[in-house]
Order: sequence, then C-alpha cells, then structure tokens
Amino acid sequence: MKKINVEKIISVTAMPGLFKIIANGTKGVIVENITDKKRTIILNNSKIFALDTIRIYTTEEEKPIAEVLYKLYESLNAQIAPHHKTSSDDEIKLLFEKSIPNYEKEKVSIHNMRKLIQWYNILHHANMLIVMEDTANQTETKEENTIVEEVTEDSTESTPKKRGRKKKADNNE
Repeated sequence: MKKINVEKIISVTAMPGLFKIIANGTKGVIVENITDKKRTIILNNSKIFALDTIRIYTTEEEKPIAEVLYKLYESLNAQIAPHHKTSSDDEIKLLFEKSIPNYEKEKVSIHNMRKLIQWYNILHHANMLIVMEDTANQTETKEENTIVEEVTEDSTESTPKKRGRKKKADNNE
C-alpha cells in the first residue's frame, strides 16, 4: 500500500501549522516549522500529535493518515487541494467522497476533513508529499522470524550455560 511519509511530522495544539521533529531537548522537543523553517522548542506540557499515529474512520477499519493523504494526493493528481477555509462544506465533502469513498460519514466531521486538507496543502507547499511503499507487513514477518530464532538460540544456549556452571563447580572443589 502506498502512503505519504509523515514520520517525525507533528501538530501542536494552539500552534498553527505542522512541525518536523529535529531533536529531543531536556524541557521539550526541538522542532522546525515546515512552512517558514523557524526552529523552536515545544515544551513537554504541550499537546503534541504525531501525524503517523492519527487515523481516519472508514466503514472497514481505521486508516492511517499517511494512506488518506496518499488517496487525496492521488485523486487530486498531485495538485493542491481546495482551500480549507474558503471552500464550502459540500465541496470538502465531495473531495472526501472522491478520495476516500468509504469514510465513516457519522464519525468524520467537516472540521476533521478541513484539518486534513489544511495539512495536505501545508505538506504540498513544503514539497513534503513524498510517496513511499508501506512495508509494515514485511517488518512484522521479519519480527516473527527473529522471535523464533531468539527462542531457538535461547534453548540451545541454556545447555552450555549449565555445562559452564558444572565446570566452575568442579574447579572450585
């Protein structure tokens, strides 16, 4: 599944725009505004939302925002979306129905749609709409294989440890 790369991109309550995480500080997170490239510290008591953790309700399941942004990108042919404030509710809903036809109409409010379109446009203006393949399923398979290997190694390592203890006990006598 294709998606837009939103790793290390955050939204902060009461602060307009999107930010890229630069580093963790002692009192908060050092971030860079995506639009004007100014750096600042977001204090630990601020409400921070990582874009890669946000989901949109659909009739089948919750879709990660990275996939939803890709659907918008695809339906808009990589062009800018209509402005989130000046567009009518009907225009916004029509765009959502075109991009994500199975979105949950009762749970996804017009406010949520406008916010998502605003984020899409911010990322578009900053040339940060980077399409990538979702490799989550491949990673899960690798992790499962690693766990099996670790169990196998642990079971074979337990025998030599017992022998080592016996040798130490023999040497102490």
